[in-house]
Amino acid sequence: MRRLLNQLSSKGKGAKELSQQEIKSMLESYVQIESTYGSISKEYLPKFLKILSPDKVAKMFRAEDEFRMEVMQMLRNRRFSNPEGD
Repeated sequence: MRRLLNQLSSKGKGAKELSQQEIKSMLESYVQIESTYGSISKEYLPKFLKILSPDKVAKMFRAEDEFRMEVMQMLRNRRFSNPEGD
């Protein structure tokens, strides 16, 4: 998700090299992904609360977010340690 926004500010084909239409398309994709993620969470929250206490659901969401951030950091580190993609 953030990759779309990072692409606008990254080296290489940055925002100055993208057409306005490409930027608009990327932003629309970003909003769609965020919306989908939000609706999935919204759909499953009541289901989780039926079987788990609210504090356990909060811990689960926090753990999921921490896991996602850790995976993104690992991918970033791998990309920077091997920029040519060998």
